Amino acid sequence: MAEADRDAHKRLHLRYAGTDTALVVPMGAIGELQSAFEATHRQRYGFVVPGKGLIVEALSVELVGKTEKLQEIHLAPRSSGRLAPKADVACFIDGAWQNIPLYEREEMAAGERIEGPAIIAEATGTIVLDPGWAAEMAVLGHLLLRRQVALRRKAAVDTEVDPVMLEVFNNLFMSIAEQMGSTLENTSHSVNIKERLDFSCALFDRKGNLIANAPHMPVHLGSMGRAWRPSSARGATGWRRATSSSSTRPITAARICPTSPW
Repeated sequence: MAEADRDAHKRLHLRYAGTDTALVVPMGAIGELQSAFEATHRQRYGFVVPGKGLIVEALSVELVGKTEKLQEIHLAPRSSGRLAPKADVACFIDGAWQNIPLYEREEMAAGERIEGPAIIAEATGTIVLDPGWAAEMAVLGHLLLRRQVALRRKAAVDTEVDPVMLEVFNNLFMSIAEQMGSTLENTSHSVNIKERLDFSCALFDRKGNLIANAPHMPVHLGSMGRAWRPSSARGATGWRRATSSSSTRPITAARICPTSPW
């Protein structure tokens, strides 16, 4: 690869003295390095420590080469005739076997449209179009799938246990608790939290019932709900947004456990 077609990116891995977390900044003068490190540290953790020494943990050099630019393929509309299926195949749809058309993607021209139910075969996979969906070939060779008929729900998601929606919301609430932990780790000044990761985050309702407990510190998994419930019981009117509670009573949960309903 010619020298004109490659670029070298030099970077330093800097960290505050006494810490273990290094941040990557571009190589430059000392003043530029300090400014770039503080800007990155403030963006990542929300604070800086003026006057604290910096340590160069590592130097990295990355070579990036320029490859040949690929030419985009532009498909032309079909000049005559129309797209015809290769065959009719049996497919189990909506609780019954049906014969649906099978098309080959390579034979589709720009602007051609296939209504579901149908099957589109290609070299590396197979696309199954359900009823109510349509596939249209774009000029650049992209296959665009769009829903044409609104999805009919058999029952609303309420008190009935839907195993699919139960799993969706379970992962949603667990993700919130895990992101709470990431934010706490990034913005904390405490070495116990930032370096030792000695914390746990959980999601509760207004009555103190545990909804989701992120697996940050395993020893906290059995005590988070117990620590929050006595604090929640002291609020006669329930909790509102942006309120929090801190429990340091060993009799409550044998843990120092700051908690928050949101």
